[in-house]
Amino acid sequence: MAETRKMIAETGKLKRETSFYPFVAPEGLITVIVTAAAFIHKF
Repeated sequence: MAETRKMIAETGKLKRETSFYPFVAPEGLITVIVTAAAFIHKF
Protein backbone atom coordinates (compact mmCIF):
# COMPACT_ATOMS: atom_id res chain seq x y z
CA MET A 1 0.00 0.00 0.00
CA ALA A 2 2.81 2.41 0.90
CA GLU A 3 4.47 1.51 -2.39
CA THR A 4 1.31 2.46 -4.29
CA ARG A 5 1.12 5.77 -2.43
CA LYS A 6 4.76 6.47 -3.30
CA MET A 7 4.05 5.67 -6.96
CA ILE A 8 1.04 8.01 -6.96
CA ALA A 9 3.20 10.76 -5.43
CA GLU A 10 5.85 10.18 -8.11
CA THR A 11 3.13 10.27 -10.77
CA GLY A 12 1.81 13.58 -9.41
CA LYS A 13 5.34 15.00 -9.53
CA LEU A 14 5.82 13.79 -13.10
CA LYS A 15 2.42 15.17 -14.12
CA ARG A 16 3.37 18.61 -12.77
CA GLU A 17 6.70 18.47 -14.62
CA THR A 18 4.97 17.30 -17.81
CA SER A 19 2.44 20.14 -17.68
CA PHE A 20 5.32 22.62 -17.46
CA TYR A 21 7.35 20.90 -20.19
CA PRO A 22 5.03 19.87 -23.05
CA PHE A 23 8.05 18.52 -24.92
CA VAL A 24 8.29 15.56 -22.53
CA ALA A 25 4.85 14.31 -23.60
CA PRO A 26 6.14 10.73 -24.16
CA GLU A 27 7.18 10.61 -20.49
CA GLY A 28 3.71 11.84 -19.56
CA LEU A 29 2.21 9.00 -21.60
CA ILE A 30 4.49 6.50 -19.83
CA THR A 31 3.36 7.96 -16.49
CA VAL A 32 -0.30 7.42 -17.41
CA ILE A 33 0.43 3.80 -18.43
CA VAL A 34 2.39 3.14 -15.22
CA THR A 35 -0.39 4.66 -13.11
CA ALA A 36 -3.05 2.59 -14.87
CA ALA A 37 -0.94 -0.55 -14.37
CA ALA A 38 -0.52 0.31 -10.67
CA PHE A 39 -4.28 0.66 -10.18
CA ILE A 40 -5.00 -2.54 -12.13
CA HIS A 41 -2.44 -4.34 -9.97
CA LYS A 42 -4.00 -2.88 -6.80
CA PHE A 43 -7.50 -4.21 -7.50
